[in-house]
Amino acid sequence: NETFFILVDVFRSEVCKGFDHREALRLLDERGLVIKEGKEPKPGEPDKRRMDTKAKPPRFEAGSAQVYRIKSDVLNLTA
Repeated sequence: NETFFILVDVFRSEVCKGFDHREALRLLDERGLVIKEGKEPKPGEPDKRRMDTKAKPPRFEAGSAQVYRIKSDVLNLTA
C-alpha cells in the first residue's frame, strides 16, 4: 500500500477547496484512511492521536513539514 503525504495547507486550501477540511478528515478517519502517530487507544477509549504529523515526504526538498498521511486506498472509495 502506498501513502500520500499531503501538506496540511494544501489539503485545506486545494484538496478540500469549497468543503470543510475538518469534516473531510473525519470521514477519511472513519474509513481508516488517515495514518496517525502513536499508540492505538484501548477499546472504548477515545482516539486522541493527531491526524497531522511532522514528516519528510519522499522527494520533498525542503526537509520536514506538517502533513496528513493518507492511505492510497482512498482512490478505491465509492460513494
